[in-house]
Amino acid sequence: MSISQTDVLEDLSFLLGESTVPTSGIDDRKRFIQRTLREVWTNYPWEFAKTSATFAVSSGTGSLPTNVMQDTAMEIRQVVSGDDNDYIYTQVPFDEKDEYHAGDYKYWLTGYEGALVLNTKESNATLDVRYTITPPVVNASLTAPFPDAMPIALGALRYVRIGENPEADVSQEESNFQRRLEEVWANYNMNKPRGERKTWQRKSGHYTGLI
Repeated sequence: MSISQTDVLEDLSFLLGESTVPTSGIDDRKRFIQRTLREVWTNYPWEFAKTSATFAVSSGTGSLPTNVMQDTAMEIRQVVSGDDNDYIYTQVPFDEKDEYHAGDYKYWLTGYEGALVLNTKESNATLDVRYTITPPVVNASLTAPFPDAMPIALGALRYVRIGENPEADVSQEESNFQRRLEEVWANYNMNKPRGERKTWQRKSGHYTGLI
């Protein structure tokens, strides 16, 4: 279950009415493909986009894994030997950090994607983190785990239209993109054991998937 840049370019050319992928002048399309891949990565809770790691906090700071995708939710907990309860850490805005103290188990982030740092009032700890990985940068040889290339092509098509005309109405392209993505998620979810299927509330407010 993976897609390549070539797969998406072929689908995008089909949507644009082209018989083949142009051999030049498609750098913008490649950027639009990557932008859309980052978008779909967080639209639904794809298991292939998640992973877990352990990292250390020393004197209130700890470097997160370099493949943490910025601005995505993380589950962070401290497991203490001999204690039946895990300590769950919750994120707070940077400008509110001084309102909390050791024992509150709050954190805030500094840095940038690839070099994110967790800051906390807890001095030293070993933390487990569940997070969304940064999607790979696809190219002719490097693929990304994803069930279907067409949703990525439909999403990239929105940007192609806007690139051609900044005032373009892409509501139909957006609708086609969201509908196909929802279909892919439903099929992906259906193939899981029943107890592992999830519902997911999109930004539109309605739920998709099955229980």
